[in-house]
Formats: sequence, structure tokens, C-alpha cells
Amino acid sequence: MAALGQVSFVVFFLAPPLLGLVAEYVHIRASYLVCLPLLLAGLWASSFALGTKKVETPAGMPPEPLGPNG
Repeated sequence: MAALGQVSFVVFFLAPPLLGLVAEYVHIRASYLVCLPLLLAGLWASSFALGTKKVETPAGMPPEPLGPNG
């Protein structure tokens, strides 16, 4: 948890100057493309963290009913 807090603190202070530097030399719209690989890497990494194992209902317990939206 401490590592997550430290990373978010560093990113909070380093991201705006980095985006400004890229925008100064390229273009403001192109500066936001710097974030795209990081976003895609985060989504890719989260697919491993979530896992694909389906949890089965314990024996003797009825299955949980479906909500109104299925």
C-alpha cells in the first residue's frame, strides 16, 4: 500500500511538467499520447491481477439470485 501511495505521489508531481515539456516541443494533443502506452500497460497488467478462476457455490448453499438487470 505504501508503494502505491509513493508512486501516485511521484506521478502527481512529475506528470504535468512532462506533459508540458512534450507539448512545448510537439503539440498539446500529442502530449496526451504519452499517457496512452501507460494506460494500455495498466489495462494489460490488470488482466493478470483479476484472474479467470470462477468461484463455485459452496455445497449446501442455494445460488445467489439474479438482479433486475441480469
